[in-house]
Amino acid sequence: MSILDINSYQTEVALPCFEARMGYTHPFMMMGSCFATNVGERLVRLKLPVMVNPFGVIYNPLSVASSIKKLVDGTPLTPDDLFEQNGVWNSYSHHSSFSAVDKEGCLAKINQAVASGAIMLRESSHLTITLGTSWAYRLKAIGEVVANCHKTKAAEFDRFFVEVNHSVEALSEAIAAARSINPALKVVLTVSPIRHVKDGLVENQRSKASLVVACHSLCAQLPGVSYFPSYEIVMDELRDYRFYAEDMVHPSSLAVDIIFKKFVHSAVNRLSVEAMEEVDRIVRAVEHIPFNAHGSEYRKFCASMAAKAEKLQQKYSFLDLTEELEFFSR
Repeated sequence: MSILDINSYQTEVALPCFEARMGYTHPFMMMGSCFATNVGERLVRLKLPVMVNPFGVIYNPLSVASSIKKLVDGTPLTPDDLFEQNGVWNSYSHHSSFSAVDKEGCLAKINQAVASGAIMLRESSHLTITLGTSWAYRLKAIGEVVANCHKTKAAEFDRFFVEVNHSVEALSEAIAAARSINPALKVVLTVSPIRHVKDGLVENQRSKASLVVACHSLCAQLPGVSYFPSYEIVMDELRDYRFYAEDMVHPSSLAVDIIFKKFVHSAVNRLSVEAMEEVDRIVRAVEHIPFNAHGSEYRKFCASMAAKAEKLQQKYSFLDLTEELEFFSR
């Protein structure tokens, strides 16, 4: 080993190179844990046609599978599907980001997302699923697994471990359902690197191991299903607490950026990667906070960026930079 070989101090995870890749020219979806949201938001920022978590953040494989089937059916929820707790209306099928003090408002927001998600699933080239935990909760009153407990008393639920075969069966059925309305749909599976320390570190590892095995079983059994090693990148390549947030549980922004870049390398087509790099410059300009927003220098800057945005939109016909152009024209 050379004393100058710094790469030897890091165990790098080999990245897959997907044959069928996603990009600007076809819509795609991302569902699952909050890690899916973290990566998805970066794609949204760069103007890619992606829908992220139409049911909000979902952690366990059974609830992810159920959500996919609900999008296939496209059946709207009814007022009876909601419940009130402490003045707030919720759905056990949705994350608390859909909850509201107004029942009609809550239902309208949910059904709008379901309707949009149903259309998106039919048109998507890819569906990326990020699994968070093998632990799930079944509401005793109805005997169904919930996506979110909404801080309902623990006594109302049965907590159970979703075994590998159960995860594989549920997700296999959900993928088949999705392909019944979109036969060409490609699926990318990944496991969230966010540790569920409240389960206990040993139980968290057991949970993640079960999910990893389930993912690889699905890849082996189903065509067009691939695996991206998000969990392995954090556990093996970024195995240092400097890559974690202050809670020592969630990956830091730097870690998510690293995984995002690796995901793009594996899963996004070359033309879209080139466009993303140029779009990033435009978006950064919008995000820039000027010292004097009314000064002549900033007006010149905006005029220059508007010209670049127009040129970029002409270069890539699939881009829509209307919002950015409006911002620079203010």
